[in-house]
Amino acid sequence: MQPQIVVTARKDIRYMIDLTGIRVAAIFAHPDDEAFTIGGVLSAFSDRGATVTLICATRGEEGEIAHPSLATPENLGVVREDELRDAAAILGISDVRFLDFRDSGMYGTDANQNPAAFIRQSTEDVARRLAEILGEIRPDIIFTFSEEGGYLHPDHIHIPESVVALSQIAPELVPHLYFSSFPREFF
Repeated sequence: MQPQIVVTARKDIRYMIDLTGIRVAAIFAHPDDEAFTIGGVLSAFSDRGATVTLICATRGEEGEIAHPSLATPENLGVVREDELRDAAAILGISDVRFLDFRDSGMYGTDANQNPAAFIRQSTEDVARRLAEILGEIRPDIIFTFSEEGGYLHPDHIHIPESVVALSQIAPELVPHLYFSSFPREFF
């Protein structure tokens, strides 16, 4: 049975759609991908009662370190995981999960060759890992990157390929799929 969407009037908000019972999954490659793409959308779903699960393929171990006091190459993944959990809490997301692949880095870097690198995993293997999680949470709506991955990061491209592979293998787990994209002018 599909959850009912109910529009209610509140004193502080003229009309608010009650999304209680709606389950949303946001599937991205690295910590912060959700925030700079659809963070506001995820927060709006959560504010309206939907249950939001954030699934992250990696911990962003190959990301940039803005200042040496913030992280080291050895602990960057742990720092970024903590930052993601804090950001998710601000967005109203309490369910954060990791696929436990390693950040692949940008094209042409040594990190691409690491056997645990996300881009070294087949889309079918990633789809199977996603199926385990999505089979448990049974989302009504899924968000991920569009095919260009926002700005052509290899992990950003691999995650929607894997989600689309899952939608072909197990369409019942991907009832409504939406892609996050940047305006052409961004490039």
